[in-house]
Amino acid sequence: MQSGAIGASSLGLRLSAASAPERRATILCFQADSSDGTEKLYRKLEANQVAVSLRHGMIRVPLYLYNTESDIDHLLQIIK
Repeated sequence: MQSGAIGASSLGLRLSAASAPERRATILCFQADSSDGTEKLYRKLEANQVAVSLRHGMIRVPLYLYNTESDIDHLLQIIK
C-alpha cells in the first residue's frame, strides 16, 4: 500500500529502504527524528490499538495483513 509510505513521509518520518519504489514491500518501517521520539510514537500507536511492532529502532507496520485504506488513514491520523 503506497499511501502508507507517502503519508508517513509527508509527516516527516524517516522510512526504511524497503519503501523505495524499486524495493517496495508490503511492510512499512519508519522512525521519528530520535529513538526517544520513535518509542513515544510506538507507545501512542499501541495505546490506540494499532497493531505495530518496534524492531531495530523502527516502527514496523504489516500493511498486507487485514488492513484497508481507512486503517492506514487511522494510523496516519494518530501520528499527526
